[in-house]
Amino acid sequence: MATKAKVKAKRKLDLKHFEALLKRERERLLEERERIKRRTEFVEGAVPDESWESEEDSADLSASMLEKEIALSVEDDLEEMIEAVDKALVKIRDKTYGVCDICGGDIAVARLEAIPWATLCVNCKSLVESIG
Repeated sequence: MATKAKVKAKRKLDLKHFEALLKRERERLLEERERIKRRTEFVEGAVPDESWESEEDSADLSASMLEKEIALSVEDDLEEMIEAVDKALVKIRDKTYGVCDICGGDIAVARLEAIPWATLCVNCKSLVESIG
């Protein structure tokens, strides 16, 4: 992890632009999470009771359980993304936004435009992914 002295941004980024981008993304993620939660609640209400009387009821239960499992997985992914966006917003406040957490180098502006919550430069991200 980069030391505090190394972490200061080495170039000027339009932090207001990235802050606005991150806030919009956070709002979108929160709305998506709420949509998933409402859908999960709907699925829970639609699950047949345990007194199955036919194969059709069993198939309905299996489909409902699968849909709920997928929704919960998506909700977990959204939570992780919201946390990443929140961390990026903290980095903006700390003036460490756009600095790689591993090497302390600059994260490319194009990468930040595509993934504004990115915490690693392309090289370090590739290295982390290759390690597994």
